[in-house]
Amino acid sequence: MKITKKRQFELFKKHILFYQELFGLKRYEIFIKHEPIKYGGENPELYDTSANSQINEPGKFAVIRLNSKRNFTSKEIVITAAHEMIHVLLHKLRDIGECRYLNDGELVAEEEEIVRVLEKFL
Repeated sequence: MKITKKRQFELFKKHILFYQELFGLKRYEIFIKHEPIKYGGENPELYDTSANSQINEPGKFAVIRLNSKRNFTSKEIVITAAHEMIHVLLHKLRDIGECRYLNDGELVAEEEEIVRVLEKFL
C-alpha cells in the first residue's frame, strides 16, 4: 500500500493555509491531520479517499484529513487542498440550508459572502 510522504503532508498543510487566507476563512480554526481514511463504501477496507473534512459551524472549526495510506503527486496535493477548503467555504451555506428555521436575509447574506470570495478569481 502506498504511503503519503511527510513532505507531501507538509505541502498539503501549506496549501490548506494558503486557501484559508485566499478564501477569507480566518473565522475558522483549521486542524490538519495526516491519518488513514477508510472509504466506507461497498468495501470499507479500501483506503481510496484522498482527504476529507469535518466542519463544526457553531464552533467555527474544521478538521481536514489527508489520507496517509495514499501517495500523491504535487499537483494532486494542491487540488486536494483546494477541494477540501472549498467544502469549508461552502459549509455555512449548506448549514443554513439544512436548518429548519432561517433568519431573514441569512441565506442571501451567505450567498453574497461567497460571491465576494469568488469575484477575486475573475
